[in-house]
Amino acid sequence: MAENYLWDNQYPNPSSDLENPSPPANDIAEFPNNRVQGRSFSTSRAGKLALGLTAVAAVALGVVLGLNSSSDKTEVIQAASSASTVNTVVAENNGSGKTSKFIGQEFETSSGPFEAKVKMVSPSITNGYETCSDLEKDITDALKLYFSDYIKSEAENSEIYANCDPDNENWYWEFYGYDDYYYHDHYNNETSEANETVTKKKAMPRSSIKQTRSSLPLSLQKQTRSSNRSGRTKTNGNGAKEGSGFEQNSQNDNVNEKDKVVSDGTFIYAAYGDVLQVWSADGSTEEVSITQMPGDVKDCDWNTTEPCTSSSKPSIQALFLGNGRLTAVVSQYLYDYGTSETDQTQPIITDYGTKLAVVVYDVSDVTLGSPLNELAHKELPGSFLDGGSIGNGDKVVIGTSACIDTWPATEDISRSQPQYCGLNTTAYIELAKSTAESISVESIAKQMVTEMELANDCSSIAQVSSMLEGSVDDAHDLTVEDFLFRSFVQLFTLDVSSADGVIPETVSGSFSPYGFNLYITDDFIALPSSIYIYNSTTGSSSYSTFILGFGLSADGDFKPSSFGHIPGEMYSNYRMDKKDGYLRIMPSEYISTDEVTWTSTYLSKISVLELPSTSGAMSLVGESRLFGENGSHYVSSSRFSGDLAFVSGDDYKYENQLPFVVVDLSDPTSPKTVGSLKADCSFSYLEEIDVNGASYILGIGTETDMTIYESFLVLALIDVSTPSEPKLAAYHKSESGSYTDATYDFLSIRYFDGSLIIPVSGYKYNETTHTSTYVNEFVVYNISETGITPVFNVTHPTENSYCYYDAAVPPRSFVVNSELTTIKDHTAIKTDMAGNVLSEMDLDKGFDYSVCPDYYYYDVGYPVYAYNDDSTEEIDDST
Repeated sequence: MAENYLWDNQYPNPSSDLENPSPPANDIAEFPNNRVQGRSFSTSRAGKLALGLTAVAAVALGVVLGLNSSSDKTEVIQAASSASTVNTVVAENNGSGKTSKFIGQEFETSSGPFEAKVKMVSPSITNGYETCSDLEKDITDALKLYFSDYIKSEAENSEIYANCDPDNENWYWEFYGYDDYYYHDHYNNETSEANETVTKKKAMPRSSIKQTRSSLPLSLQKQTRSSNRSGRTKTNGNGAKEGSGFEQNSQNDNVNEKDKVVSDGTFIYAAYGDVLQVWSADGSTEEVSITQMPGDVKDCDWNTTEPCTSSSKPSIQALFLGNGRLTAVVSQYLYDYGTSETDQTQPIITDYGTKLAVVVYDVSDVTLGSPLNELAHKELPGSFLDGGSIGNGDKVVIGTSACIDTWPATEDISRSQPQYCGLNTTAYIELAKSTAESISVESIAKQMVTEMELANDCSSIAQVSSMLEGSVDDAHDLTVEDFLFRSFVQLFTLDVSSADGVIPETVSGSFSPYGFNLYITDDFIALPSSIYIYNSTTGSSSYSTFILGFGLSADGDFKPSSFGHIPGEMYSNYRMDKKDGYLRIMPSEYISTDEVTWTSTYLSKISVLELPSTSGAMSLVGESRLFGENGSHYVSSSRFSGDLAFVSGDDYKYENQLPFVVVDLSDPTSPKTVGSLKADCSFSYLEEIDVNGASYILGIGTETDMTIYESFLVLALIDVSTPSEPKLAAYHKSESGSYTDATYDFLSIRYFDGSLIIPVSGYKYNETTHTSTYVNEFVVYNISETGITPVFNVTHPTENSYCYYDAAVPPRSFVVNSELTTIKDHTAIKTDMAGNVLSEMDLDKGFDYSVCPDYYYYDVGYPVYAYNDDSTEEIDDST
């Protein structure tokens, strides 16, 4: 077996050995008897709201702060939270005879002001709950533990309020030696003069603190799956055509990823803001089917005193196509106006005004010129996180995420509240304890379970537990948000093949600190959660990743089935791959050892986890260091293919001669680097392709020339037909300043029949006129064993405007019957494979989404923004 860096090197424990683990003591993991202090909370309401987003989730899958306190001022509450068992090493059987090791304590406990006990994280969390009352109880205990930690953190980190003067509203600024009101008044005088020249218009709606449903829009920076050669054919059930390449460039044969432009070879379906446009893939683009997404649009006067809910235009977040069905994921944002905070109960599990819906359309018989036939429509709680279609498109898996906001529950014990003004630490603790004991934690827990909007019982909800790992026993000042769970993630398995008025569904879920990254296969889903660890004593920082696995049950739904833990952070699910019951994973281990000199170490590794046969622990069975032992490079891109993994390395020094390695994974217990080479660039994207029967790796990346401080788009072809001897077969460097969306939007890449088609943008310099011109185009390259040659460009119009609401499509390309269609922003252009333009289509025709509308503008007199709804009413918004 390969040397075990994970446990034996990084977390030395002389009493344990992965190869000869201790026998299982029970089915609950135990962690070292230590706790870690939390950092300061923000004292503003906005800060408290952000805190709330991090809060009950620890609470709710529990990573709760440590309370190693030694100062006299906090002696009163030193016993508030502590570990309840001695250090122990537990080896848990995963069902295959192998074991997975967890180090730590059995429970996270609190003795006051609430007595609570929360189980430490272990594979047993996948058992779910027999009743929802059991879930309520666990959330109640976690809330009690959290309140105790919250009071301690406020006592230690908000001491400034001991200097508060209730008779001086400017005490805060005077404490720091300046009067903020001087700057405030000076700024207002300047802007009010400028605003006199601005035409008064009706003010643009502003979001209020009060909102209707529950998550903040999440970043859609998603890249997905692991790999197969792009030469394969996925047909979406309609069959491939001769001379055609229209399949999605996804990384798993059995899963179609979320996208906004898809094709079945007969039609192209494009999400354009709040409409779905469909046109022929192999004929004229003049006739189009346009389908308006459901959702009313309403504007409210931001200063209204009457209750009013404003709703944005609906926006298509994703499309899934397969087997005669097209599934659209649509979101809207709702804002409440004219309501006081006492008008309704503040939600704790909240999406901050997001309204999410899934709409299924019948595309087995499309009629151009008419809208698509809607089969079913369903609303889902939370914000759209990720998704994929499996089973030839018969089922769609949708992941949603809702934030946890405990501010309504903790507001009264925040040290920034007026009742604590001027109190010393001991007095604050006593009053906060008294206040906390009056809070009905049980009712809050009941409210949270209600807000989960569970479609079925609680048996598929992972158990609440604390994820404070034992490897941080000497760490200090760990920020609260690093260990408290920020969101509640639900996975909806939708049977779209049976959608007819209703959409059959099953649901599972889990509390998660960073639920922004899913790895989806046809029978397994991984939810990784990376947690930041900072040690203020040594100035070092690192990450640790907990992985919750969901397996496909015999009933056809995904349920919590496995749990694992490794050091490092997951940047992209392109770093994960499942094969033959093993999860191969490449976390990024960037360890800062000195934040003053910015000294850091990279521990780039590939780890192999064996998945349990039924449910339980993921067992670490193999691990290997990448790029040598000096820790000078990190993983910039990777691609799994069968028993091999191809990995590109980079650093922050803009050096040339960067590493590319080939890893042999045929023996899961002993992954090893078998081949390597150096390249003058770092690759952001790798894909295995077939060129005349030989296996090559296509790399897309950037080369930086620090002598002239310029960067270049690079395409490379690496011969890996002999894995132990990879060779650079071809290398193409574009003009300085060129870049491609393909370095992060992998679905924009198409390799078909020896041609590579990618979007390329940038500025081209004219030596004659000494001017630069911005270009927005697709470039078609010919790929051969010896060269990468540009063949022709397809130029698209440039877009420089940004609007409050706009519609645009990401860059995509399709080849149907030897004709190329390239789509980007607001246009679709069809050419032959020699570059001759056959037709051009304006997606914005009749919509004007690409032009900033009159109601949104930015003018002199900042911060004036105005909203024009054709009303003659004028509002001065100069302040």
